[in-house]
Amino acid sequence: MASPQIAANAFSHIQSFALNASVIDDKTGFGVTPSPSNFHISRTYHGDEATFRSKIAPEILRTLPTPSSTKIKSFSWIESLADMWSSPLPQPLTGYDNHDNFYAKSILVPETTPLTPTALLKYFTYIATNGSKTPSWFSELNLLGGPSSKINTPQYPSAYSHRNSL
Repeated sequence: MASPQIAANAFSHIQSFALNASVIDDKTGFGVTPSPSNFHISRTYHGDEATFRSKIAPEILRTLPTPSSTKIKSFSWIESLADMWSSPLPQPLTGYDNHDNFYAKSILVPETTPLTPTALLKYFTYIATNGSKTPSWFSELNLLGGPSSKINTPQYPSAYSHRNSL
């Protein structure tokens, strides 16, 4: 990431993008993984590639710094999971034993009051100045709500109570 201010401005745009009904629908899911050295936007669009290239990609990239690289590929559902896993999906014949220990903390933001420019600047300043000083960790900002989100309009009762979250 070039600077905390550039990252804060970029995420502010991405947050607005996630609420823009003219480009976002229930086929779109994405997240941002910031680090002291980069700003990675990833995830999936479950629609046709032509629509993604002509409608969604230009809008998400509008106002952002020129990316160092881009990767747009068409996958089947299973292929997209393997791509996010970065290797073939493990399918053991005798039982699953791939375990990892981790601690997770979630903070949810209501769609009606997205993160402010001041909050974003403080967050990205922290990432830029403390990211390499801490033990192994990462931060992922997933945008789950927005127009046509199935999370916001549950069909069945669920334990997920934060239906108005971005």
